[in-house]
Parts: sequence; C-alpha cells; structure tokens
Amino acid sequence: IRRQRQMCIRDSGDGVDIAAGRIAEARKFFAERGAEGTFIASDIFKLTELEHKFSLILVHDVIEHIDDKAGFLKGLKRYLAPGGVVFIAFPAWQMPFGGHQQIAHSKVVSHFPFLHLLPSPLYKGVLAAAGENEPTIRELMNIKHTRCPIEKFQAALYATGYRVVDRQLYFINPHYETKFGLKPRKLHGSLSVLPYVRNFFSTSCFYLVQPKEGEYRLSKCHSNLCVARVFGVGSGVTGNIAISGFGRHARR
Repeated sequence: IRRQRQMCIRDSGDGVDIAAGRIAEARKFFAERGAEGTFIASDIFKLTELEHKFSLILVHDVIEHIDDKAGFLKGLKRYLAPGGVVFIAFPAWQMPFGGHQQIAHSKVVSHFPFLHLLPSPLYKGVLAAAGENEPTIRELMNIKHTRCPIEKFQAALYATGYRVVDRQLYFINPHYETKFGLKPRKLHGSLSVLPYVRNFFSTSCFYLVQPKEGEYRLSKCHSNLCVARVFGVGSGVTGNIAISGFGRHARR
C-alpha cells in the first residue's frame, strides 16, 4: 500500500462489473489511453474460466455494497493465483459521507455529513421530503443495510481465512487530491487503533490481504511493485487499473 503510487502492471489487466455501463466506460477509458484490458459485464462468480489466474485482485468501493461480505471474500479466493493478494478499499460507514449521500440530487442531502446515521425510518423520510426519487432512495437505503464499518469488514476477513498483509486508514482520502485538491492524510496511529471511534475519521480504508495458506511473494521491479496479471472487480474498474493500480479514477 505504501508503494501504491509506484505500481506498474505487466502484460494486461482484466475487469468485471455487473453493470454494463461501467464496462463500457472502462473500455473507452483504456482505448483513449492506448492501454490493454479485457472487461466483462457479468457476475464475477460465474466466470469460472478466470479462476486461479490473478496475482492481484482490486476491489475498490465495492465491499460496502455487498450484503454477504464473507461469501464474497471466500469466493474471491478462487480467482487468485498461488501467492496472490487482494487489495480492498472502502469508506468506513460512520465517516461523514459513508452513506454515499453525495449521489443524492438534493444539494442539502448531498452535502449533509453524517445524515446517513439517522435511524432508517427517519433517514428515509428526510430523503423523501428532500425530493429524492424512488431509485435514489432505494439505493441509499440499501447502502445503509450493507454498510461496512471497519470492525465488520475485519470480522468477515478473519472468518473467511484471510490475513492482513498491510493496512492504511486515511483521514483524507487519497482520491480527494484529484477531486478537491486536498493532500492525502493518514489517520493518526492513536485513532486508527481505537475500535468504532476510528470509523468516524476514516474516509477511506486500504487493505492488502491474502489467504492464510498463501505466501506474500509479488515480484519486485526496481523500487516498484509489479504484477503479472491484475483483476479489477466491481465499481470503477476503469480507474482501478489505469490510475495507480491501487487507485480509482475519481468520478464521484
């Protein structure tokens, strides 16, 4: 994780998203930059031909949308090559915009920090009163249901036989530099070790994980981290591979 800005990718990258529109964006993004990549609109777990092929799987801003986190993490193991690792990033649920309310059409709702922490009936009522349409309300309420506090994520990791190779919690998300011109800031160590409290201050959580039976052995290329084949899963496969390997093209 500490070397994310130096990462290089050999050969090619692959990406899958269940949303065909996201796949179209990824293909266009790579084509415009003359980069190679294979992108598939599908449920990842239906792609049995890709099993055991990837030394690095990128899952960025995805896990917080998945209800069965343990089942998802367990399934990812099938796609790792021996010694492979998974990079997972997500916003802690209790952080100011952990509910993704920035996708709302109302400027009040989209700029209101911690609004998602209201009790569900009250939150839904506020969204309706602000004029949000039914699909947006449904999506925001679904995110509230599938939320991902740090403790819930780590419990799912350990329950499915992963170990943490590296972790970094950010007070200022690295992607905010592109979106808002803000310099990334790591969460202070004294806060990062405080369960539950750290969720309110972690705008992004970066994890590098590996099945316990594996061995962390990605090859090194000078001072860079190089991998033979990369797989981007879910939301934002466009930038998962193209921007910094561990990053995502800032779109929201």
